Amino acid sequence: MEDSAKDDFKKLCEGKALNVRIKHCADGIYYRTPVLLLSNNHLDICTDPTFRDVRIKIFHWRKCELLKDSNKQPYPMAIFDLYSHYNVSLQ
Repeated sequence: MEDSAKDDFKKLCEGKALNVRIKHCADGIYYRTPVLLLSNNHLDICTDPTFRDVRIKIFHWRKCELLKDSNKQPYPMAIFDLYSHYNVSLQ
């Protein structure tokens, strides 16, 4: 990743306002928006010194053997029950 791209990406992760180009429109400002990155591979930014002071949380997901053979789909509204069970606040 280029250094200029790293700086812009760092601003994005920090929640700072960022100028962005919008196709077929004037440039706009990208305001404080949560960013979630999902990857199957290790991302270089996780160990890059440029991102040391940025609020990055790394989670390593594991397979759940219990769910592997399930033929059912998760119920999306159950996420709120999980938040409640694990005392996760949305504020």
